[in-house]
Amino acid sequence: MKLLRPLFQMLHYSLVEPAREEPRVLLLALSTMLMTMGMGIVVPILPLLVKSYGLAAVMVGFAVSAFALARVFTNVPAGVLTRLCGARFVLVLGALLSVVGNFMVGLIPSYMALVAFRFVAGAGSALFITASVIFVAEVSTPQNRGRLMTIYQAAFLLGISLGPALGGITADLFGFAAPFYIVALVSAASGVWALAKIPANVARAPERTANPVNPQQYSAPAAAAPASSVFRNVGYHGVNLLTFGTFFTRGGTLFTLWPLLGKERYGLGPGQLGLVFTISSAVNMVCQPFVGALVDRVGRKTLLVPTMFLFSIALLVSGLIPVMAAFVVAQVIYGVAQAVEAPAANSYVADVAPSQQRAMALGVNRTFGDVGLVVGSPLLGLIADLAGIPWGLVVNGGLLLVPGILFALMAKETAGPRAAAAAQGGRGS
Repeated sequence: MKLLRPLFQMLHYSLVEPAREEPRVLLLALSTMLMTMGMGIVVPILPLLVKSYGLAAVMVGFAVSAFALARVFTNVPAGVLTRLCGARFVLVLGALLSVVGNFMVGLIPSYMALVAFRFVAGAGSALFITASVIFVAEVSTPQNRGRLMTIYQAAFLLGISLGPALGGITADLFGFAAPFYIVALVSAASGVWALAKIPANVARAPERTANPVNPQQYSAPAAAAPASSVFRNVGYHGVNLLTFGTFFTRGGTLFTLWPLLGKERYGLGPGQLGLVFTISSAVNMVCQPFVGALVDRVGRKTLLVPTMFLFSIALLVSGLIPVMAAFVVAQVIYGVAQAVEAPAANSYVADVAPSQQRAMALGVNRTFGDVGLVVGSPLLGLIADLAGIPWGLVVNGGLLLVPGILFALMAKETAGPRAAAAAQGGRGS
């Protein structure tokens, strides 16, 4: 038991303590898990569905990009709408659009319908996820933000991890349309839960409610910050580039090249691909309790920089080593990197943005990510068509190093001992 005591203390600090401080995040967590389960269901299915129409890999990229393109145009309006109407309204609206988009993809078996209604589903996803991140940012404090973001991320990833296996098995048993009907169903469940359980005024602008969600978040320094302050912060632009790189990889590799690599190099079917992709999500989930503590105790930047190198290693291993074991190891490395990146990046943005600009700053950050998602999938799909899938993975791995290096040079730490030392030095000078 003595050996397990540090583990229990870590779990208490990372999960139990912040959940007690802000239990509303737990209400959001279930709704998020249902929504992202739907997103995960289509991961192993979409490339194979497009290929079943007899189309090239670059067309897979356009199908993936339709979802992301909708998010590019919806993230910032989602932030504004959340500020005006509160998170619950935007969560329910996002779930409704996801229901319509995915149901119609299953109903109409054509490539053009797939692209069009994936766009609708993407808009719903942007509304839901942007409102969720703003919700957590608004109810958290700098001291518990990393851990609360990790609880949200754990729910996000639990849904993602359950999704691929369910989608692959469902497609094997009932065909490619069936998973999209399931996505519509779980999206509806997510919206109903949000409507029933999420408080209406969370993340609404303070002037629109008599009781601000978290008065600590409307402190004088934040309120007095100039309107353009976050957009003059070089660290904010650095984390936006980093988010672009990770989403570029998600669209180009996770959603496009890896499913095609699994099918063409290793002969994996939809169900087997779903199980393989569950590995990275499961690793991600296991890491979450430790990540939450590290993001608050060690710092955001201190973790984000090496994380970009881990992403790059995962891609190079899968592309250059043509054995199944390397493909599995790449999923493990990718899972560790993904576990760190999302809560650390979201926490960094929330740290550097004053409260009245936080919704906009998070919306813009997600827009950078979804631009990466739009660009990554067709670009790497084209490289795969011209030079082969391994070359696409190598290019992606090399490109990921650029935002990591730039962030290391541009950004200042906002939490942990380095931030405390910098603040102490500033006061002493």
